[in-house]
Amino acid sequence: MAVQPQDVPTQTTQVADTQPESVTVVLSGDALAQLKEIASRYQISVPEAVARAISRERTISEEIAKGGRVLIEKADKSLRGLVLEP
Repeated sequence: MAVQPQDVPTQTTQVADTQPESVTVVLSGDALAQLKEIASRYQISVPEAVARAISRERTISEEIAKGGRVLIEKADKSLRGLVLEP
């Protein structure tokens, strides 16, 4: 039986309202292209795409640490588990 979207609990993480800080990262050309593609897809800035990726990673890693698993429901309704390394 396929998992229905309404069956999947969602979690919203509230982040304290703090002043933005500046950081510098060095990315490969491929990683930067992927980041820009994500930002374009969601019509957000590259810094916002980075912030969202960090937030998602935190949520996923916290659930895995508690024994949870990450599943993706494909278009054909089949489920695929992801193995994420720490």
